[in-house]
Amino acid sequence: MNVKPGDLAYIVATVEPRNIGKVVEVLEYAGVNPYFDDWIWCSGQGPSWFVRCESGLIGSVDGISRKVAVCADSRLRPISGVPLDDETPIETKLPDPLYLALGITAGAFE
Repeated sequence: MNVKPGDLAYIVATVEPRNIGKVVEVLEYAGVNPYFDDWIWCSGQGPSWFVRCESGLIGSVDGISRKVAVCADSRLRPISGVPLDDETPIETKLPDPLYLALGITAGAFE
């Protein structure tokens, strides 16, 4: 598994491209092919998690924004929280999808 309950993670792949790079809080294990909010989520994607995103996640089928949704473990990457110091180049501090989620353009720190 890539994540566990309580982790912050970012979405690296999804059917709905507007959700890529969004930061979510991992709430609890949802199982495989979970039924939630009148849908079967992440069908065929393996283990899944309930996640919360304060800015909302756009549903790939209905286009509705939800603060709590289901996301496959394979589509999440944890945000490690590894301490950084002033000697760490900014390029190594944030993964590319996080730059996109924060609206930071390439070359902004050069």
